[in-house]
Amino acid sequence: MTSAIITLIIILLISISLNVFMFWYGRAVLEDFYYMSDNLRSLIEQVLIFSAHLKSVHELEMFYGDEVLGGLIRHSKDLVETLQDFVEIVELFESDEEETEETDADV
Repeated sequence: MTSAIITLIIILLISISLNVFMFWYGRAVLEDFYYMSDNLRSLIEQVLIFSAHLKSVHELEMFYGDEVLGGLIRHSKDLVETLQDFVEIVELFESDEEETEETDADV
């Protein structure tokens, strides 16, 4: 009887340890994810500002029709589209996470 109890206590301690570790690890991963998503948003804002500035320079009389600036504008638009795809992925994950938290709060 005592060996069964000792075995159950050991299994319980291992289970508690694993649960604590998984909680800590999950929280650390989520913090890193939120940090990354915030930085991604500010990167997109900076690229949009750069794109607008580049477009305004291209529209200046002395640079109007310059092929190099036109190519840079097209490249910046492609870059913005690519970054917005990443933001959509991040936002999907965040909305799923919020729904999960709301469901957990309701229970």
